[in-house]
Amino acid sequence: MTHTDSPTKTPETSALSFWSLFSSMKTAIVLLLAAAGSSVIGTLIKQNASPQEYVASYGRVGYAVIRSLGLDDVYHSGWYLLLLFLLAINLVVCSIRRFSSAWNRTFAPKVVVEPHEISGAQELEKIITRASIDEVGSTTCSFLRRVGYWVKTERTKDSLSLYAIKGRLGIWGPYLTHLSILVVFVGVVVGGFFGSRGLVKIAEGESIDSYWVGSERVKLGFTIALRKFSILTDAKRRPTAYQSHVEVYDGGRLKTRKIIDVNYPLVYKGFAFYQSDCGLEDLILRIKSPAGKTSDVRLELFALRNPEDLLKSVEIDGKKLLIYIHNVALDYVGGKNINASEMPLNPACDILITDKFHDGKKLSTWTRLGWLKVGDMTEYNGYRIELAKAIDYTILEVSKNPGLPIVYAGFGLIVLGVFLSFYVRVRIIRLHASQQDDKTNVVMGCNPRNLDEAVERDVRELCDVVGSLDNREER
Repeated sequence: MTHTDSPTKTPETSALSFWSLFSSMKTAIVLLLAAAGSSVIGTLIKQNASPQEYVASYGRVGYAVIRSLGLDDVYHSGWYLLLLFLLAINLVVCSIRRFSSAWNRTFAPKVVVEPHEISGAQELEKIITRASIDEVGSTTCSFLRRVGYWVKTERTKDSLSLYAIKGRLGIWGPYLTHLSILVVFVGVVVGGFFGSRGLVKIAEGESIDSYWVGSERVKLGFTIALRKFSILTDAKRRPTAYQSHVEVYDGGRLKTRKIIDVNYPLVYKGFAFYQSDCGLEDLILRIKSPAGKTSDVRLELFALRNPEDLLKSVEIDGKKLLIYIHNVALDYVGGKNINASEMPLNPACDILITDKFHDGKKLSTWTRLGWLKVGDMTEYNGYRIELAKAIDYTILEVSKNPGLPIVYAGFGLIVLGVFLSFYVRVRIIRLHASQQDDKTNVVMGCNPRNLDEAVERDVRELCDVVGSLDNREER
């Protein structure tokens, strides 16, 4: 019985296999498509939603699949980060593989070539001149440097080879683009691991020094106070802007003021605050007794938990009043609809009041004051009752992303790499001069990939410069 030994896999062959796999363009395309597809999934499926939302949208089985695959938090999942890591390795390997070629073309090009190697070039010119090789070399070098070429020459006993290049930075465009993608990846990972995103609610006149990320409270390290919230509208009362007028205090001192609008966030110490939502927090009822004493009653609308919270009692001049908030309109217009919108544009409340404190459960003891808008006033048994103020709240989205400057740097490198790749033309001219008897044979041309009108013009002018050497000798 014959046994065939399978080839043993050594560390060297494993490394070669790894290098071959990750230097392949096919691998790059597959990884890019996978990353793009994953990002699409992360866009289509709402991220970090509650289990109830997923069950309502996809059912229990669908939610189980989403949860098990990490599709509810794609961008922080292990498989997505692994995908980005593999793509980064692919870019690094591809760049390293082609780095030596770019380095040599830029700083250590092959200068010595034979005439037949230039013969395959475009815009080929052949000249026979009585000038010496050294004269040809010094004249051509001087001209090419004058028109912006970097020139390198190598001299042998009977020949001269010249390599001239303009726009060397264009060679590095693709590498800068690769590097930029890696920089963006690093920024995304840094932001994913060390950044946070949450919400905070601030009522007018209040301040906060922390925000919520899920159920966790995170300290800011400074304080934000909401001085005013306003909604701007057009002629048809349609909202055009939601503005939070805030002040930032750090170490007890006012550092900055800012009006946060939808497209104009506040940025301070690495935190960005975006306008997210708004609403009506409280209403302030001001009651003035016949004797002239006043008392404010705060109707806490946002904090309502049960019907009893709609009842408020106040004692003024030794007399108790019981106030009941029968209804609240955020945008009061009156009539059958009452509410024109869900925005707190014109808050109003429908109030019932009684001084029969012990008989408050009897409907007959209550007096209905009707709808009061901010600034409206009415009377009850000599008491003046005014809806003095409506207090709005704002909800700000808080984002801390330490990787954002890195991402911006990556985008800057992308722009630079694309500019170098497409707008900085690499122009290469080669020349070979050889001695034959008392004459010098000169062959010059340019690479077909670098052919354009500018390099054609440079070759023709270079040809004229070499040809003029004979006229100089005749004079």
